[in-house]
Amino acid sequence: MKHKNMVLPKDVVEKENIPGSPTCIFVEADADLRPVLDYTGAGVEQSYADSRKRMNNMPIHGLRVHDADTPKRLKATMAKKGTYIQTPPAVGVWSE
Repeated sequence: MKHKNMVLPKDVVEKENIPGSPTCIFVEADADLRPVLDYTGAGVEQSYADSRKRMNNMPIHGLRVHDADTPKRLKATMAKKGTYIQTPPAVGVWSE
């Protein structure tokens, strides 16, 4: 999620999940936030940090890539160089 003033033209905003829309799954999110799909290494690490913050820094023992649930999204996700894959025990692997 990014503040609406921080969304860049290149960002992919998931419009059906903008807070306040009837289909939004982020029911408690601030109305000024926008769901931005970012499967780059930096995007995954930011999402992980955001999740840890929401969970009061409780340990996370596993992650699952989601939202790449259509062939088009999966292709876009896998095409970006630098997609981050983390394997236990916390060893980062960069896929190409």
